[in-house]
Amino acid sequence: MIAPAILLPLGFVILQTRLLPRSYGWIAIAFGAVSQALGLIGLFSKQAFADINPAVLALENLWLITVAITLLINGSSREPRSVPTRQLFEQTT
Repeated sequence: MIAPAILLPLGFVILQTRLLPRSYGWIAIAFGAVSQALGLIGLFSKQAFADINPAVLALENLWLITVAITLLINGSSREPRSVPTRQLFEQTT
């Protein structure tokens, strides 16, 4: 496996933020766990590594594309929250 361990902490980070839906975090954790298990099984079984691993990697890539599209859609719908300069210099009493 190339880098499945990255998905485990990424899933926990997504669960702690409001940037993406929580389901994305749970899916990342599941992919990370499955990838770790397949990596271990792949040490002993060439068939599991050759047949199942490409399908899991394809699903992980689909998940990454979905996350990117979600971030693009959510990012474009939010307005920048800038504070006018005069409000920065006004004194509150």
